[in-house]
Amino acid sequence: MPARALNAANGPGLPPRLTVKFADKDPATKALATYHKQGLFMARQESWAEVGSLLRGLDSSRDHATNGKSTAISFAKGARRDAVSAAIMAVGRQDEDAAIRALDPLDLIFEELCEDHGIAFIVAMAHIETAEAWHGAFDHRDTPPANPSAFKGHMTRARTILDRFDPIACNAPTLAMAGCRLLRSLGNPSACTADVFEDLIDLDPSSPMHLRHFGRALMPRWFGDHDQLDAEARRMAMLTRDVWGAGGYTWMYLDPLSCDPQSLDRIDADLFIEGLHDILDQCPDHSIRNLFAVLTGVTLDNAQDDDRKRQQIAQCFNWIVQDHLREICPVIWADAPGAPRHQSETDRIKFGQSRATQVLARHFSDSLSAGQFVSLTDNGLVIGSPPATWFNSRPV
Repeated sequence: MPARALNAANGPGLPPRLTVKFADKDPATKALATYHKQGLFMARQESWAEVGSLLRGLDSSRDHATNGKSTAISFAKGARRDAVSAAIMAVGRQDEDAAIRALDPLDLIFEELCEDHGIAFIVAMAHIETAEAWHGAFDHRDTPPANPSAFKGHMTRARTILDRFDPIACNAPTLAMAGCRLLRSLGNPSACTADVFEDLIDLDPSSPMHLRHFGRALMPRWFGDHDQLDAEARRMAMLTRDVWGAGGYTWMYLDPLSCDPQSLDRIDADLFIEGLHDILDQCPDHSIRNLFAVLTGVTLDNAQDDDRKRQQIAQCFNWIVQDHLREICPVIWADAPGAPRHQSETDRIKFGQSRATQVLARHFSDSLSAGQFVSLTDNGLVIGSPPATWFNSRPV
């Protein structure tokens, strides 16, 4: 993978003592972008029968990038991009009729290909995303829509489309995922959240994104509470044990731990750490390794906090770096809590590089202060005397 080396913690007249590789863009992101572009291109060529066929194939084969994200979802997002962009621009102008007209071509395509559940997913998601734009900020389950009638109209249209298909009979995780996105439009979403997510995860247990979204949906601010989150996390760990070991529990808690400190009160830290080992022992994707390095080394690393569970999980940063971290994905480090808001992409990358370097330099401060050299390499962490090649490296 293309990467650049950053040399930090230099002493006067000494070669670099901390060397970190930064990934320019990981293969998973590139792969998903390729599918997105393909969907956009085929939609502009109006090759809708082929679009539906390819989407169904990706979906039924559970095709994922190495980070576990669905290529079918990226492809479908590209296919609807032009229509959704036009609809959201109309939302920005507060023009309800224009938002509807922007999606009319997709609705007509679905009328022509009404038996194609791949096309149904594309059109339903276009209405869901437009409805979410009409809703505005959704920081809490009690947050009302900014435009209730427009929000309801697009969500109702999406539900009408999706009700024609059974995700399980169609062998289509995408349809189950779209059903989960309808939750916020229901009068009592808490009553069915577990059921709709279980259908999705049962269809596609190998995607961590479904488990993460389920965990997020069960946070108290949305459709659950801490007791329900823990109970469902344990249940999902059993449901996905053949895929993730105990990792289902860990995936369910990843996002709550990042934004809800009270989730620590209920978590089983030992089970979370067991799942963390299971995930990282089988997952070669660098972005996932970085995700958990950031959780333990940034999000939960609070020297002033004497919470035992927080400390227990944060201490995993040491073995994650030693056993699994090979290079840094700057954007993941930049997205952790405490980052400046509204940064440009370039500034986000720079901030992520700086944050990662500072965290690693602090973690290895004893070794660096003793004059040792620390490097993340393709073969693992190296601490000690530098290889000859280190003296030829060029600081960035």
